[in-house]
Amino acid sequence: MDGLRARLQAAGLRVTAQRLAILNQVQRPGHHSAAELRRAAQELDRSVSAQAVYDNLSMLEGAGLVRRLSAGSGPSRYEDGTRESHHHLVCGSCAKTLDVACEAGLDPCSSLTLIAGYAIDDTQVTHLGTCPECLTSGPPSQSQERWR
Repeated sequence: MDGLRARLQAAGLRVTAQRLAILNQVQRPGHHSAAELRRAAQELDRSVSAQAVYDNLSMLEGAGLVRRLSAGSGPSRYEDGTRESHHHLVCGSCAKTLDVACEAGLDPCSSLTLIAGYAIDDTQVTHLGTCPECLTSGPPSQSQERWR
């Protein structure tokens, strides 16, 4: 937890039990829903509200400590914002999300700096599709339609 405290302090954020709990959970492998992060915070303080979690996630995202992933109309997921940049594969049927490493020299978005004159701070690429398990389990489910 000392490392998490130091990260919050370095970002200029006050160290709170809720922020520590959220960061601790976000550091674990996976792509976490706000509900999962709320449960982690409630283990320390049962009175933590959903709004408090979203407020903290917004502050942590603004400080670059948390990265928010959005895919279609599904719920946002959160991961450690200090990890190396990578892309995502999301199954529109079961919402399984996988990390995909960026291949060196193949960043299709880097040309935007030349084209539009922007200074690119972050690039997020999410590929939506159907995972092998869902492909073999039959026709697309209703939940798959929400990703289109």
